[in-house]
Amino acid sequence: MLLLRERYRALRIIGQGGFGKTFLAVDEDKPSKPECVIKQFLPQVQGIKNIQHAAKLFEQEAVRLDELGKHSQIPELLAYFEQNDQLYLIQEFIDGENLAEELVEEGAFSETKIRQLLSSLLPLLQFVHEHQVIHRDIKPENIIRRRGDGELVLVDFGAAKFVTGTALLQTGTVIGTAQYTAPEQLKGRASFVSDLYSLGVSCLHLLTQIEPLDLFDSSENDWAWRNYLNISVSDSLEHILNKMVEMGTRWRYQSAAQVLQEVNQVATVSTTKTSKTAVAQLKPFRIGMKYGYKNQIGQVVIQPQFDDADSFCEGLATVKIGPKYGYIDTTGDLVSHMFDDVSSFSGGLALVKINSKYGYINTTGKVVIQAKFDFANSFSKGLALVKIDSKYGYIDTSGQLISEIFDEVWSFSEGLAPVRIGSKYGYTAVPAAMRYT
Repeated sequence: MLLLRERYRALRIIGQGGFGKTFLAVDEDKPSKPECVIKQFLPQVQGIKNIQHAAKLFEQEAVRLDELGKHSQIPELLAYFEQNDQLYLIQEFIDGENLAEELVEEGAFSETKIRQLLSSLLPLLQFVHEHQVIHRDIKPENIIRRRGDGELVLVDFGAAKFVTGTALLQTGTVIGTAQYTAPEQLKGRASFVSDLYSLGVSCLHLLTQIEPLDLFDSSENDWAWRNYLNISVSDSLEHILNKMVEMGTRWRYQSAAQVLQEVNQVATVSTTKTSKTAVAQLKPFRIGMKYGYKNQIGQVVIQPQFDDADSFCEGLATVKIGPKYGYIDTTGDLVSHMFDDVSSFSGGLALVKINSKYGYINTTGKVVIQAKFDFANSFSKGLALVKIDSKYGYIDTSGQLISEIFDEVWSFSEGLAPVRIGSKYGYTAVPAAMRYT
């Protein structure tokens, strides 16, 4: 029956730990009654000093969220206050499953999914570190795949530490989840590269479905994760992950940007090696009610497993699994979230439908133009027709509206498109900068 500030009403407990309880709640002060999260400070520790330290960490989480929560991949802080001698933190609710839950439901991650994870989280970690914050508790349970756009969100900044100057050299509190925690962090000497270690260990767990403690060979003082693989992993990804989880900090990557640069370089080389001709020669075929793909000499390269399938375009193909649609690469791995409807790629972008709204993804499967349109067309010559609240207009590839709003529009022909405003008709032109793209 928890009601805070006559506004935030708890619905049910969704978590409980050493610092207190976490509730799914509703903000009754807003007309839409959006869901949110209540964190209640209720430490399970003894002694005044321990309680004071726990309260300080709780307050620090609020401060970190206030500083970082404007990033789309970090929950936003909504409120922090004391009521009835209890501390409370209210934050944005992230609707989705964490990666530990996804691992249980879908099995070991493929190399493609791990690369997508790194491409999504490394820029976020760079952002966090540039604000002088070390997360200190990166693990699959603290990474949520948000429903709707499939974006990965980093949660639980309760263990985060703000560091400046010589603070990095000082011994601090030992905190985090042991099997994902870097050796130096276990000694109270966490640094920015400690987060890279935890992210790397998380990737090893997701690839193998084996607990990290069982992946480390203590007799050799080295990781033995490749011995537990049931899927193929390239030498390039092995090199990246091994360097992320080096025991010595000087042997690891020194920043998230360094890791991301290498991930992107490898992706570029891999794309170059896959010729357009080879991709075009992969054709869908059906056995019974399932679709797969064959190459030009009739060999099955992707086993029949999809309820529907289309030809490859720009290195990806649309497939249907149950009532949802997604995109696969030439190995058959899904490279995107599942959507209500999809279209083929055009100019590096594809139109997708999410909960009755339309948006666009790029060839990595990331939503780059949020699903907010009532209707939309695929891009052509750098423009796409969209509908918002019964009106029409044109957007560029960044999602920006670059035209007036019309009551009705038609397709471009020779640089002009017929439009209607009220009861009158006229023509709108392709912007000069886009006429030859």
